[in-house]
Amino acid sequence: MQKVFLIAAYAHNRVIGFNGAIPWNIPGEQSRFRKLTTGNVVIMGRKTFDEIFQKLKKPLPGRINIIISKTKSYSDADCYTFSTLKDAVDFSIKEFPEKDIFISGGESLYKEGISLAEKLFLTEIDMDVKGDVFFPDFNENDYVKNIEEEFTEPVSYRYVTYTKLS
Repeated sequence: MQKVFLIAAYAHNRVIGFNGAIPWNIPGEQSRFRKLTTGNVVIMGRKTFDEIFQKLKKPLPGRINIIISKTKSYSDADCYTFSTLKDAVDFSIKEFPEKDIFISGGESLYKEGISLAEKLFLTEIDMDVKGDVFFPDFNENDYVKNIEEEFTEPVSYRYVTYTKLS
């Protein structure tokens, strides 16, 4: 059965971005993202996609990339554009029923998508960084929190899964 999830990394002060980029470079920190999203659908905003495309020179490999944009249209193998999160999720459910759906940013998609997600796969990074894009506050009492794995080098961070209570 297909599920909708949210996946993000943020610092103590909830920062997820600064000047169009992730404001940290922690080796290995993104391995959970790759592991969970490969073979599935990843829905992201235009700025998030542009940052990925700038680094990789292509959409995320091994995934269905869906970009939410009201101003641009992207077409590539396994790459689709929609103007709303609802349309993107509805399309994903219909066209890729065997795949999980991961909402992967940015800030406005997280705010809108957090209510749709049955699980939040979060990387909590133990540092404060300067930023201009933030992960939304959410009521942790609405979830069961499970710390999956903790790391101490080069910066302390942990993989946490929040599962929505029924």
